[in-house]
Amino acid sequence: MHIIGDIRRAHSIRRWTRRVASGQIDPKDHQCIPIAGAGASVIYIPVPKAANTSIRSAILPCFAHDYDDYDGTIHHHPAIPVKPLRSSLAEIDDPAMMFTVVRHPAERIFSTYRNKMGRGKYFGHAARLGMSKTISFDAFLEILSSVPKSSLDSHFKPQTLLLHYVLDDHRLEIFKTEEIAGHWPDIAQRITDLTGKEPNATLGRLNQTESARRERQWTKHQKNLIEHLYADDFTQFGYEW
Repeated sequence: MHIIGDIRRAHSIRRWTRRVASGQIDPKDHQCIPIAGAGASVIYIPVPKAANTSIRSAILPCFAHDYDDYDGTIHHHPAIPVKPLRSSLAEIDDPAMMFTVVRHPAERIFSTYRNKMGRGKYFGHAARLGMSKTISFDAFLEILSSVPKSSLDSHFKPQTLLLHYVLDDHRLEIFKTEEIAGHWPDIAQRITDLTGKEPNATLGRLNQTESARRERQWTKHQKNLIEHLYADDFTQFGYEW
């Protein structure tokens, strides 16, 4: 089984490398959600597993009110425009507001593991990396650490890589998941003032997986791998154990 997983992983990385070399994909690009108004634009840059579900739900009224019969997830809602970040920055010369939300790297990757892995679940990127559904958290981290970080799916990729094209942009405002509920009423009001669109004034219940730091006693092995994967996230966003 390990051999099959190794083959899948090697094949996936080779295919990704060819696509990068041909220019089919830009591994430094990510997604954004523009909220355009009559006089100004706001750009939200979603980071998976960092209050993304709650914020998308809160900004849905900015785009539509008549999708009550939509029964899919908010991440594929047809009313919410999801665009490449790099090209959107070129199209919107000077967004009046640009923001994102980040999360403690250990909590984020453990939340991802709990959400994507397990019996009865299928996450395509994990399968392509040769992961079994019931892989242990340690083995999960070991595989992530064995491949190029920029080749990882956005749920696994370091947050600094997702924000590559805006990380040094003075317009970017970075909020933390741990504090976003308190900041959201002001953010929502600013969006309304700038665009004329009205998001929900409060966030719904955050899509929470139990706090990884409170729930788990991290082993040295896990800490070493997480720090290897997300060293830049710890430094850039001021997180500690």
